[in-house]
Amino acid sequence: MNEGFVSRSRYEREKAARKAAERLLEDKSRQLYHLNVELQKKSDSLTSQVQERTEELRNALEKAQAATRAKDLFLANMSHEIMTPLSGILGLTELLTEGHLSPDQQEQLINLQESCLTLKNIVDDLLDLKILEHGKVRLRNARCDCLDVINSLVAKCEPIVTGELTHITHVNSQCSSHLRMGDRTRFEQVIVNLVNNAIKFTQEGEVEIETFINDAGVTVIVSDTGIGMKSDQLERIFEDFTLADEKISTRYGGSGLGLSIVRSIMDQLGGSIVVTSEFDKGSRFTVMFPLPAATEEDLQGHSNRETSSSTLSLLGRRILLAEDSRINARVINSLVRKRDGEIVYATCGMEALSKAASEAYELMIFDINMPDIDGIELLQRIRSSPACAVNAKTPALACTANANAMEDQVARYIERGFSGDIQKPFKVEEFMTGIAAGLAAI
Repeated sequence: MNEGFVSRSRYEREKAARKAAERLLEDKSRQLYHLNVELQKKSDSLTSQVQERTEELRNALEKAQAATRAKDLFLANMSHEIMTPLSGILGLTELLTEGHLSPDQQEQLINLQESCLTLKNIVDDLLDLKILEHGKVRLRNARCDCLDVINSLVAKCEPIVTGELTHITHVNSQCSSHLRMGDRTRFEQVIVNLVNNAIKFTQEGEVEIETFINDAGVTVIVSDTGIGMKSDQLERIFEDFTLADEKISTRYGGSGLGLSIVRSIMDQLGGSIVVTSEFDKGSRFTVMFPLPAATEEDLQGHSNRETSSSTLSLLGRRILLAEDSRINARVINSLVRKRDGEIVYATCGMEALSKAASEAYELMIFDINMPDIDGIELLQRIRSSPACAVNAKTPALACTANANAMEDQVARYIERGFSGDIQKPFKVEEFMTGIAAGLAAI
């Protein structure tokens, strides 16, 4: 009896405990269900936010890429629009130097050329900034007479500083050949920027260029006794569009790009640049170019190329020129005629297409940017048209200012069938070298 009663009581307790446990489990299950529902909502919300944010980032990236493309296109177009007339001005002034001028006229012409070159340098700085930041600079490996570059620069600068109270000197120490292999244009660009910078900030005093040449390369030191810089200013001078002091822009002018470009070029060349300066006492820039000495084979090859372009005769050569700038066309026509060649001139692409169908030429020169059809499309039409079969294999040169802003375009011109390019604005020797290379492709 007692045992049955105990068992019944235990049964009731266990039954109650089970019910309590079931209620607790049900409550916990219900709570877990609601938590899962809330968690799912938050997960869906987070997923939606991530998708929205991802879409925003994608749109932002597309806009940034579109802006970059627009900037590149703008630079290319502005390069063409600025360099084309500038090429005409420089070309005409160079033709004038070959004439008979009075001393006053000669001086005025030199001043005109210097002003044009100053403008060209500013434009080049802006275009180089874009090229260098993308690592697309095209380095040419050719013979470079380092001392000739610097001595020529000093000779050009002496008339400029003579009117001021500044003296410029060049001393050199060499235990190896001054004839090196590298990119002469970039070497000259670095030295020109450093020397111009030194002259600008040394209105009274001295600018000294020291050149040390050994087996390791060429080291150039440009020192001045100008306004100098404070330590905090030194930290900013290699930044784009930055001057050591904002007041300097008003007093001395400049784009604030020269030293930034120097550093970028030295990085691309694998060289180095070090600067020290003391406020009110001057600055010292040291650049080291890892340029190997030119071999006998290099010197012989350069001599042959130099001779071929300088003695190039165009007698009997007929060249088809498509150029919408009449001034540039006049310059090119004068250069070709002086070497007994003949220019057949077309003012636009369609006119050139018609002339290409009528007779054969030894060479074709097409401006890349023309109002109707560009130079690339013009060449493709000539290459593919049965009517122009007589010129289907005639070598062609791309005449362009875009190459300065869009270095990768040069490779595109070659891919599309051009034998080479002539960049605006060009010097006479550069133009003739391009012509010689084009005719050699026949």
